Amino acid sequence: MKPIINQQEVLIITSSEFSRRKYHNDASDTEKNPSEKERLKDECWNGKLNDRLPEAFAMADPAAEMYIFQMKEAQQFLLLVMGESPSEIDSFYSIDPYHFLTMQFFS
Repeated sequence: MKPIINQQEVLIITSSEFSRRKYHNDASDTEKNPSEKERLKDECWNGKLNDRLPEAFAMADPAAEMYIFQMKEAQQFLLLVMGESPSEIDSFYSIDPYHFLTMQFFS
């Protein structure tokens, strides 16, 4: 029997009010003055996504440890690819707008 591998994609629209909210006030942030998008990326890479977006982890197996393996950055969104181990995501089931729209066009 093939083992079940937990995988998940999270699409965050960077122009939304959600992405503009500041959750963690770090003294180093005020010195560097990063953009909202850069701050959001740093929070995701530093493991604060679960604090910011607990709904993304609600369906996952509590025993499974989800790691961010890839972050795709576009002008209007960040796409996080998470899972227990790195593996390829089937384009047909992906929520990446570039893959999704291509698949819809050819279907």
